[in-house]
Amino acid sequence: MEKIFNKFNKYILIVDKQGNIKLCNDKLISKLGYSQFELYNSNINKVIYNQDEIIKQILNIKEDIDIIVNINSKSKNIIPLKCEVAMSEYKGEKVLFIIGEDINKSLYNIDDLEILLDSIQMNAWIKDINGKYLYVNKSLANLAQKDKVNIIGTYDKDLWIEDEYKIYVKTDKDIIQSKEGRLFKDKNSKNGDKRLFETYKAPILDEKQEVKYIIGINRDITLKNKIEKELQNNYDKLNNVNDIISTKNDYKNIQELLNSICDDFLKHLNADSLCIISYNPIKKELKRYLEIGCSQDSFKDLYRVKINNEEEKELFEKESEGIRAINEVEQMKNYTGTVDKDIKYLGTYNIKFKDEFLGLLCISYKNGNKPKFNQDEFIKSSCSQIAVLIKNHRLCEQLKIENKKRSNTENTLELFLSTAADIMGIVNLDGYLKKVTPKWTEVLGWSEAELLSMHCSKIIHKDDMLIVLNTIFKDEISKYKQNIKMRCLCKNNSYIWIDWTSKYIKQHNHFIITGKDITEEKNIEEQKNKLEKAIHLESIKNEFFANISHEFKTPLNIILGSMQLLNQNIQNDNITIEKLKRCSGTIKQNSYRLLRLVNNVIDMSRIDTGYYELQLSNNNIVSIIEDITLSVVNYVENKNISIIFDTEIEEEFIACDPDKIERIMLNLLSNAIKYTDEYGKISVDLKSDNKNIIVSVKDNGAGMPNNKLDIIFDRFGQVNSTLTKKCEGSGIGLSLVKSLIEMHGGSIDVKSEVGKGSEFIFKLPILRIQNNENIVAHRESKHTQIEKCNVEFSDIYNL
Repeated sequence: MEKIFNKFNKYILIVDKQGNIKLCNDKLISKLGYSQFELYNSNINKVIYNQDEIIKQILNIKEDIDIIVNINSKSKNIIPLKCEVAMSEYKGEKVLFIIGEDINKSLYNIDDLEILLDSIQMNAWIKDINGKYLYVNKSLANLAQKDKVNIIGTYDKDLWIEDEYKIYVKTDKDIIQSKEGRLFKDKNSKNGDKRLFETYKAPILDEKQEVKYIIGINRDITLKNKIEKELQNNYDKLNNVNDIISTKNDYKNIQELLNSICDDFLKHLNADSLCIISYNPIKKELKRYLEIGCSQDSFKDLYRVKINNEEEKELFEKESEGIRAINEVEQMKNYTGTVDKDIKYLGTYNIKFKDEFLGLLCISYKNGNKPKFNQDEFIKSSCSQIAVLIKNHRLCEQLKIENKKRSNTENTLELFLSTAADIMGIVNLDGYLKKVTPKWTEVLGWSEAELLSMHCSKIIHKDDMLIVLNTIFKDEISKYKQNIKMRCLCKNNSYIWIDWTSKYIKQHNHFIITGKDITEEKNIEEQKNKLEKAIHLESIKNEFFANISHEFKTPLNIILGSMQLLNQNIQNDNITIEKLKRCSGTIKQNSYRLLRLVNNVIDMSRIDTGYYELQLSNNNIVSIIEDITLSVVNYVENKNISIIFDTEIEEEFIACDPDKIERIMLNLLSNAIKYTDEYGKISVDLKSDNKNIIVSVKDNGAGMPNNKLDIIFDRFGQVNSTLTKKCEGSGIGLSLVKSLIEMHGGSIDVKSEVGKGSEFIFKLPILRIQNNENIVAHRESKHTQIEKCNVEFSDIYNL
């Protein structure tokens, strides 16, 4: 079957209903320039040139049709064929037969083509491979300023200047070598008029696929390129605010640019006049913005035209753009003023930026002149580009006005800051100053350059740095104003106090700070604090002396009273052993009171002056605490108070001074006994946490309020400071206890609740003296312990 098709003198193409090629006979293969393999199973789109509707019509036929089909050869030549399309079967499958033949008689002649090419506003030509012109259209002849007949047979070197024709020759060679069409940009400067062209050149191939002719077509893009370039320059300038601000003659520059563009319009359109009318939406007026050619004569009385709301709406909705005879655009006279009687054609086009109406572009032709081509799309496109220039110019003017306002505001602010009493500045998150006011130099002595080069940590006192960091970062810095009082270094190496207020500005990522010199206020505050401390100390001293006087006077009065009673009984011969023992006991107890008071005062003075030393040795602390606790049991029996000792460990040797430990325990037990009622309970507990020995002395007595717990370890501090107390005491015992414990490297704390009792807890570190080989098992005589108890419990009268 294929052999039969190859014998036919017609072009045969067989495709299925989807357009897939099933067969292409040798005659069509030769015409297309493809191989059978290249076309097999490819689609009909490959050979029918850019005719979607034709392909659709072929694939959907219901009966035989005749049709003209343009086929596309491998060399990109378009070949028209007159075809019959029929549906039949091929190899058991329903297919479409497309049977074509050459069109013997053209549908058009060469004159039709030349008329078409002469009417377009592009330059077109045909050359042979040697560069000789075989055809040029009217537009190219006008550019060369020669008749079409005189150009045929000439070469590029006969028409154009040397630099340009050499480029034309080179691009022709590129087309011949590549055998493909290409797009170039060419220049032409005939008679000094420099023009830029966009050129397309393509080869025409012969049957042997060799280049036979070169066809070319180009269009003038001088104006388009100029506008685009100026738009880019204008855009770049708009993005550089400093350039906009510094360009004083921007308005003049824009007008010069538009003058140049509009002048090119006149030449390009061969018009007599052109005018741009700008629109001010605030004042609702049209105003002559720019005129080229004889536009001042064409629009004689147009300078500023007021429009109403209705006319404004009509302008916005105006769609009748284009160049028309003057009698067809009478309504436009409302906006263009009186039109010169010699005007034959008038064109108006909207100048819009996006949806914003900026004005009108008016073009006019006088009698004897008329538009040669319809260039509405080109003019509308140019109006859009002109709109960008006008809009940019307006934005520039607005920016200048706003910048002038900003400049005035900044000058006023600078004046305010320079005369303000406070220090003001801007600090980055990295700790460097960005801006400072002159007050910094006046207050701190550093110059502005020195301050801007220094990190803030170099100015802030090292003892205040932690306060600064904690204050800034303790909360979300973007939410709050911060107040910090700190010392700042002056250039003369002295420090002054400044009260700073700071606020974090998130969008700029820096702090605004203001500061006030409060050094004098701080000095006054310090003097006031010193005076208050001195007064407080004097008050304490007075209270101490009053208290100590009472403490000395009371036992002395009792001693003297007992002696007087004893002497009186002797004189009256009324003395008995019982009375003698009673007086002797009273004298002894109050003597112990005086001894205790003197010992405490002496010991505290020695501690204060640094002459009080511990006699450390390795001792069984459990034994010491237990012996002291048990030694006071007999002293509280008449009060029906029970004392319980409990320990979690049986033995622990630590470095301590046994006498001072006894002093500590007796003082704490004495306090517990004083403030525990009859039938009360005192417990002494001892345990270890492997680092410390922890001793607790707890009672269920009167207890103390929470607000008094901070002062009980202070010198002369008492919960009840009145001279008449439940029990006597100087108020220095617990202070001495604390000092002795701390000298051992330990600590003491108290827990108390009114009506429920108190608990004193002290810790002693588990340490040993390395060079003390003898570990002391603490033991004291019964008599010594009794004497110590008598002294320590001497102010408990009912013993």
